[in-house]
Amino acid sequence: MVKILHFADAHIDMANYGRHDPESGLPMRVMDFLKSLDEIVQAAIDEQVDLVIFAGDAYKDRSPAPTYQREWGKRIMQLSRAGIQTLLLTGNHDISPATGRAHAIQEFETLDVP
Repeated sequence: MVKILHFADAHIDMANYGRHDPESGLPMRVMDFLKSLDEIVQAAIDEQVDLVIFAGDAYKDRSPAPTYQREWGKRIMQLSRAGIQTLLLTGNHDISPATGRAHAIQEFETLDVP
C-alpha cells in the first residue's frame, strides 16, 4: 500500500497584521503558518509516507521575500532528507504572468532537489 500525504495553499507569507516574534523577527501570523507546516512535515515523517504532494500556493505572493523562501525550503528539505519523495505543483499564487520569469517554488527544480 502506498501512503500519500497531500496538502495545498500554505500561503506562508500571509502577514497582513499582528506583532512580530522577537526571536525570529517574523510576523506572528507567519509563525502560525510555519507551525502548521512543521506539523505537516512531521506527520509525513512519523507516518513514513511514500509521497507528499503539495498542490500549489506556497505563498500568497508571486515574489516572496527571501526569508519566506528560506523557511519554506527548510521544511521541504526535511522531507527530502527523510527520503520522502515530494511533488511540488505550482498554484496561481506561485506563477508569474510574465513569460520567462521564474515561479516562486522553482528553486527546487533549479537546484535539482529530489
